[in-house]
Amino acid sequence: MSHRPGTAGRTGFYHTNGVPVLESFLQVHASLELSSRAELSAAPVIFIHLILVDFDISASPFSLAHLFLQPYFTSGGIEYREIAYNIVSDASGYRKTICQIIKDLKNSFAWERVVVGDPFARYSLDGEKHYAGAPTEDFLEGILSPWQFLLDHADETYLWLLCCSAIVNNSDSFAGLQRAVVHHKLSATVAFNAARFQPSFASHLLLAFTEQVLVECCPIGLAFGDMLAQAYKLGRHTDVFLLTPLVGSLKVSKFVWADVKFRPWGGFLPIQCPSCGWTDCWSNVLNEHKDSFVAAKGNSVIRARILKTIKDAIGSSEAAKDPCVMLPEKNLRKAVRAYYLDFLEDDEDRKAEEEIIEGGTKDTSAPDAVTVEMVRQREDDKPEDAGKYKTEFSGFDVVQKLFKDEFAEYDKQHRDTSNPKSMGQRTRLARMWHQAMSPEVKKELERVTGKWNQEGPPADTKDRYRTHNQKKMMEDFMDMGKAPGTTVWETSPQKAKKPFTQATKDNRKWAEHAQDRLANWLLEGEYADGEVSDGEDDNENNLPDLTVEVDDDGYPCLPTGFVSLKLKHRQQLVQTVFQKAYAVITNNPRALVPWGEMSTDSNHYFNSGCIPENVVIRDPSHLQKDTITAIYSHWKDHASHDMPIVCFVGYRQADFYDARTKKGAAKGKSRTKPAYVEVSSDEEGLLNKVTDGKSSSDEDDVEVETPTIPESSPKYYLARDMVPYLKSLSTVPSYHCLLTAVQKLPQRTDSKSRKQHLPVWASWTWSQAYLPQDIHEDMKTTSVALEHLSNYQFDSRGWGMVVALGLRLLLRQCRRAQEYEANKAGDDVPNYLGNSILGIQMGNQTEEKPGLSIVRKDIEKRLSEKKRKLKEKRRVEEEKRVEEEERLAKEASKVDKRVRKSNAKGKGKRPAADVEEPSKKKMKASPSDPSCCSARDKAPPKKYNV
Repeated sequence: MSHRPGTAGRTGFYHTNGVPVLESFLQVHASLELSSRAELSAAPVIFIHLILVDFDISASPFSLAHLFLQPYFTSGGIEYREIAYNIVSDASGYRKTICQIIKDLKNSFAWERVVVGDPFARYSLDGEKHYAGAPTEDFLEGILSPWQFLLDHADETYLWLLCCSAIVNNSDSFAGLQRAVVHHKLSATVAFNAARFQPSFASHLLLAFTEQVLVECCPIGLAFGDMLAQAYKLGRHTDVFLLTPLVGSLKVSKFVWADVKFRPWGGFLPIQCPSCGWTDCWSNVLNEHKDSFVAAKGNSVIRARILKTIKDAIGSSEAAKDPCVMLPEKNLRKAVRAYYLDFLEDDEDRKAEEEIIEGGTKDTSAPDAVTVEMVRQREDDKPEDAGKYKTEFSGFDVVQKLFKDEFAEYDKQHRDTSNPKSMGQRTRLARMWHQAMSPEVKKELERVTGKWNQEGPPADTKDRYRTHNQKKMMEDFMDMGKAPGTTVWETSPQKAKKPFTQATKDNRKWAEHAQDRLANWLLEGEYADGEVSDGEDDNENNLPDLTVEVDDDGYPCLPTGFVSLKLKHRQQLVQTVFQKAYAVITNNPRALVPWGEMSTDSNHYFNSGCIPENVVIRDPSHLQKDTITAIYSHWKDHASHDMPIVCFVGYRQADFYDARTKKGAAKGKSRTKPAYVEVSSDEEGLLNKVTDGKSSSDEDDVEVETPTIPESSPKYYLARDMVPYLKSLSTVPSYHCLLTAVQKLPQRTDSKSRKQHLPVWASWTWSQAYLPQDIHEDMKTTSVALEHLSNYQFDSRGWGMVVALGLRLLLRQCRRAQEYEANKAGDDVPNYLGNSILGIQMGNQTEEKPGLSIVRKDIEKRLSEKKRKLKEKRRVEEEKRVEEEERLAKEASKVDKRVRKSNAKGKGKRPAADVEEPSKKKMKASPSDPSCCSARDKAPPKKYNV
């Protein structure tokens, strides 16, 4: 592009005399800013605006958000409804209006997103404008319960409280609001705590929500920070609350707008908040320690103490006790550092503080991490490995041994442990952590270091080391030409004529060859057999019992004596438990647990409640003591509720062992290893054709998995993992519960199931992405298929997954029929989908079919009955054991009495044969006396590992 001075290239930049202000083009040094998300959502959305009585005064921006979003929906799919209501009047009229609106909306679209705004308590009806009070839960129940049908069937639901600041500021009302949000299953709720908040100030925030959440599909939790950045006119007079659900709880986030470079924050106050003085609450505390903080340049210990003093002072102040004031729990010190940043004059000092605030350089001071008392309490925890004492310990070695867990936690917080490239930083970080300790702690560590180097390993470790290495030491001496010498010291005999060494021939030989005998005993003694390397503390006779019992279903039982074991033995036991549980689902006791895949994708292998929260399951050899303790506590809780302590729901496809598949492979009838799935009699013939190699090219796709089979069809996943595919078909919670229950069933073939009928498309051999045309055109055919699926009786995992597949395929087809648009449909979409009878009505019938709950209850009933029979079996066995012990005790008592009676009659005489013989016969039935057994007949004692 050419440019000449004075032309239109600089239009608008002139002095009063007409001379251009700029001599050349204005250079803009900035990069092109693009959105991080390229997705544009077309999901149907409805705005529900609950109108305020004084609406003209409090001008809501809710309609503006609808007008902003409307151009994105050129073919419909967006609705805006305004509803006036009054909480102090009769609610029947309000409910009647809502029912009619919902009835009209159900026939248009499946509303995936619902946004509700401006609910507010009305004025009373006595002619004066004072607010009518009502409990928060009752208030929200009254206005939201008529809309519950839309809220339950929507993927995302949002509630904007643009006026009700009293609900947030009052602790009881705020607690009621949280309970109402959980009860109505809202995806997110936004509220403000300004007393006289004007809704028009939230216009930019609401527009940013519309753009980033509703259009770009960004989760509101991630987008909320950027939304607030675009709504700077909210000012610091109001805080913004975001309520989002978690698993079984609710997360409440409070956002406070603050800027350390302006006083007050933002430079101006909104007109409706003229007397807000919250910013000056702790200014005196910060100014008191400002000079000390600035003067402590380069001394992280002193600055850490100053920060702790400020934190304690703020925490004990009256302003901090206000329930409406929410201080950061972990970042308060970082906020104080940011406040003092403007007062630091030295550039290097400022840069170091900025790196600490931003997290670029880790704060390695940790003055309170280790104390002198902690060192004294743990100084006797010396290494038991004798090989560790071959070189002298240093203070750094001692602190690593005594405070291994503390440093591991510190390392997690200050280094990305998931990145292998950062492993080289661990030692450097450990040395910085050691150097940052107080002089008192370092002095105490030096004392412990000298003690360890002087005393050496523990006494029992020394004994084991000498015992294990005695043979090697003797061989080394003999190789040098040296042998152990012997000296016999004996006293003069008092009664015998000769001393001990001359008394007999054997004694003389023993004394003459004592040196050779000692050498042979040292080399060939039993204790020297089986040489153990340095550092091994346990021999095979002292190993604890690490066996894990299993129940009748094969699931591992709770290990006994777990608490008394050492860490390495606990790790071995945890590995054994997971190995036995994995063998149940794979039907393969030789399958190795995929620890690496489990740590990255635990949801594929476990349910949400199978492992403790905040615990990542990995190779047990890398688990710390606190993690193993948390896992064992979780096992105890499961065992107390008669649940398996570990239960897998997924597995690696290559680990599964199917006896029928193996047998077919041996006969040459199958060339691949398909995943386990039970088939009905109707489709068994088709599978036989496939395995016999006599099928057409379409059927051969089962084995070679060519791209001709659509990826959304069940047949594509016949030889793959089926569980993720079933989960992707529907997000309805009831189906996920059904799938979870089905996965707990045994993998056995049920002959009863083969006698029932299923639709032909409810099969893993169905190779089409869409259901047959008659399902879309004949309501009777669809209803019959749904009835067969919902009433299907099964008690095995394979048939349960087939039923779940059929139900989810039907529900997915209903959704596809609702979302069909002829102008946007691809070539692979059948034309009959546009005239399909499937829709919201059939989808609701599929979701709410009573048979599903009956199936789940039947599954749970069978599982509980199985557990009850197992308990009963164990109880009966225990009773039989007790009865047998009592019977043996009685017989032994009778025999004993009879023997004593016989001995009393024959005292001083030889017992008669007719008395002694019966007692011998009785004694054969009773346990034998070890003292009466000969050395030849004596059985070796049974060994018990403790």
